Amino acid sequence: MHVLLIPSWYAIAENPQRGIFFKDQAKALHRAGIKVGVIFPEIRGISSLGWKRLISYRFQIESASTEGFPELYVRGWKIFFRRMEAWFFVRQSARLFAAYAAQYGRPDLIHAHGVLWGGSAARQIAATWNIPYVITEHSSALVQQSLPAWQYRTARRAFRQACVRIAVSQALKQVLQRKFAIYDFEVIPNLVEAAFFKAPERTPAIECFQFITISNLKREKGIDYLLHAYATAFGKDQKVRLLICGDGPERASLQRLAQQLGIAERVHFRGRCTREEIRQCLWQSHVLVHPSRYETFGVVLIEAMATGLPVIATQCGGPEEIVLPETGMLVEPGNVAALSGAMRQMYTAYDSWKKRRKYIREYAVKHFGEQYVVHRLVQVYSRCLKKVEAS
Repeated sequence: MHVLLIPSWYAIAENPQRGIFFKDQAKALHRAGIKVGVIFPEIRGISSLGWKRLISYRFQIESASTEGFPELYVRGWKIFFRRMEAWFFVRQSARLFAAYAAQYGRPDLIHAHGVLWGGSAARQIAATWNIPYVITEHSSALVQQSLPAWQYRTARRAFRQACVRIAVSQALKQVLQRKFAIYDFEVIPNLVEAAFFKAPERTPAIECFQFITISNLKREKGIDYLLHAYATAFGKDQKVRLLICGDGPERASLQRLAQQLGIAERVHFRGRCTREEIRQCLWQSHVLVHPSRYETFGVVLIEAMATGLPVIATQCGGPEEIVLPETGMLVEPGNVAALSGAMRQMYTAYDSWKKRRKYIREYAVKHFGEQYVVHRLVQVYSRCLKKVEAS
């Protein structure tokens, strides 16, 4: 079986964590003995590149194979409107597909991640090459925002013509089915690379109790009210710290808020981290807090649980399908009192949570590990290929 992945977003030099779960899935399929490849048009805005770097983004095709499977990129820039950007993504994906097929052979099936624009590209390529395709949808923006009519039509067309439609959570499935009037989405969660996150028997001790959150620093991620909750729960307690891993447009305002709340000395904004740094931070923390206002899944939850950490998350879509009473706590999104109470409760009862670390990890591996997710994906792929053979 030969599967080609087309992600709608993917790792770039400035942010190697971007779309990391797509690469994790490709690695897992590769380890399971499936021939796999990835194509991705990296089309950047001129302002994000700067004139000095612009010369290296000349729409050339580049390839890499750092994980044992091929990844092909087109590196280019854009100065056009959203509709033109979509057309350009599809056009460059078709160009990449032809180059990939010439070098590595024609894939049996395409797996697009995100309907805008990976799914749209998969639909066009599938029509040209007569290859079936699957779409997995991840994006909260797709369901939170009202799409322009042309984007809605593009997305619905790509979903309708897909062999199988997948959502990463039941909550996302229900919204997608209502929004697009397509009622046969399946649910397959994101996976966690459990072996990578497994904590060593002994981790370096830290002086205090540490809550950690890992997030893009955007309003919808809820870091503002996490700071309020932390200040409410722990006041000036020097024994409890908050570590914030990630960067984004709200960082400066969040740092000012920490100053205003009088907690700046105990809140560390670490900035963007490598995956290895995130793992180390998880190993040195006691509880992960994920305060999103809306979330279709929550990959950081399963990564934290794979280290054995208990988690606090919000009832905002995806987390309800991940967090059990035995693995963590759920609170109402945006509710400072509820979040501060959960943080305080987990801190005071941490000895009992610490005893559950083995169970928490085992639960994460069983329900979100490679073996389970790859098995589900292979079932989907096989079903699609049988449909093609029968038609």
